[in-house]
Amino acid sequence: MRAEGAVTSVQLERVRRSYGDLLVVDDVSIEVAPGEVIAIVGPSGCGKSTLLDLICKLQAPDSGSVTAERAVLMPQRDLLLPWMNALQNAALPLKLRGEDESSAHAMMGELGLDGFEHAHVWELSGGMRQRVAFARTLLSGAPVLCLDEPFGALDAITRAGLHEWLAGALASTPRTVVFVTHDVEEAVLLADHVVVLSPRPARVIETIAVPLARPRRGTDADVVALRARVLAAMA
Repeated sequence: MRAEGAVTSVQLERVRRSYGDLLVVDDVSIEVAPGEVIAIVGPSGCGKSTLLDLICKLQAPDSGSVTAERAVLMPQRDLLLPWMNALQNAALPLKLRGEDESSAHAMMGELGLDGFEHAHVWELSGGMRQRVAFARTLLSGAPVLCLDEPFGALDAITRAGLHEWLAGALASTPRTVVFVTHDVEEAVLLADHVVVLSPRPARVIETIAVPLARPRRGTDADVVALRARVLAAMA
């Protein structure tokens, strides 16, 4: 996933992680170049979320090494603060840095949340909550974003719109992104490389390059072919 001698934003080298006697990650090596978007796919429970925790330094490997720039995690659960409204939750990283919060207001509009800026968390649908959490993650300013099923709670139409929006956002403000998804088509539409993991314990079966220009469409012949290749690797 990088040229020889190139700088990496994220490097996992022969990483192993267990919970007691349960081996979850075994001998995993992944390298991610700055500005690259990497999708991680694999069976449920195989250790995908654990890899994101390791990159974000929320866990430490039992062996091997993890080197990463400052990374922020967007977990599967939105973890919004119930005493703050939607806009305040999105703008929290800006507030903590003492920065102007106007960019949070603009991003709420871009994510289709116009009119809900002052809504209580419990007044938002699951998809809306996920979009607020997504905005908060992007506004963190971290060079590496680790996204755990970032679009999983969204309907198909909203998800497709956010795919297009995210591609544009990363083109204008490049970040390194490592995201976990169960949606193979989503992985091919968004990523530069797709890392296919085995059933637990997670091992890298194959890393598949996605050398396609953006924007991509699910009906494109090359996208369909790469989706089939990823599914074949998973099988």
